[in-house]
Amino acid sequence: MEKGTSAAAAMELDESTPKEPTNNNSDTPINIDEGTPLPPPRGNKKQSYVWDHFTKNEDPENPRNVCNYCGVSYARQKKRNGTTNMRTHLESQCKKYPLRLNRDKQSLLNFVVKRDSDVVKEGLLEEDDCIKKIRNAVRYVRSSPSRLLAFQKCINKEKIDSMGKLCLDVETRWNSTFLMLEIAEKFEKAFLRLGEDDTKYLSYFNSDTNIGPPSDFDWLTARIFLKFLRIFYLQTYP
Repeated sequence: MEKGTSAAAAMELDESTPKEPTNNNSDTPINIDEGTPLPPPRGNKKQSYVWDHFTKNEDPENPRNVCNYCGVSYARQKKRNGTTNMRTHLESQCKKYPLRLNRDKQSLLNFVVKRDSDVVKEGLLEEDDCIKKIRNAVRYVRSSPSRLLAFQKCINKEKIDSMGKLCLDVETRWNSTFLMLEIAEKFEKAFLRLGEDDTKYLSYFNSDTNIGPPSDFDWLTARIFLKFLRIFYLQTYP
C-alpha cells in the first residue's frame, strides 16, 4: 500500500515540475532567455504587378487566374504556381496587353520611318527643280539686310499675316527642306511682288547656276509635295 502511494505522489510531482523545451532534432535543451527580444514578424511581400492585369475566379473546385485582356487563365495553387507564367503571358503572349501594344507600335513606327526616309529622298529628287527655284529665292532674300528689308515691305503691301521667318534648308536633310517650303509658300505673293519692285531679284537668276524664280506652277507643286512631306515629318517628330 505504501509503495502505491509513493508511486502516485512521484508522478504528480513529476507532472507539476516545469521542464526545459528541447529541440526536436536532438536531445540538447534550448535555453530561452526571457530578456532577449523576439525577432520582428515577417512583413508581407510586395504584390506582383501582374495582379493589376489578372482576376481570380470564384470557382473553389478549379481556382484560376484570368487575364483581364484576352481571357487566358492559369491554375492558382500557391505551392506550385507562382506569377511567372502570368508575367510571361503579359510580356510576350497577350496580344491585347496595352503596354505590349505600345511597344509593338513604336518598333513598327521606327521601322517605317527608317524605310520611308528613302522614299522621301526619292521624292525630293523628282521635284528637284521646283525645290531649287524656291531655295534660290529664299537665298536671295536672306543674302543681305537690305534685301530682307525690301522683302518685308512686299509682305506688308500684300498684307500677309505670318510670323514665320524664311530659312534655308540643308539639302541632304529632308526635314529641313520641309520646314523651308512650309514657311516659304506662305510668302508666295511677297516673292511675286519682289519680282516687280526689285530689279535685281530677277537678274539674280540664270539658267546655269541659279535657276528661278519660282513660277505659279512651282508654288503649286510645292504645296502638293508639302502634303506628302508633312505625313513623314509628323511620324518622325510627333
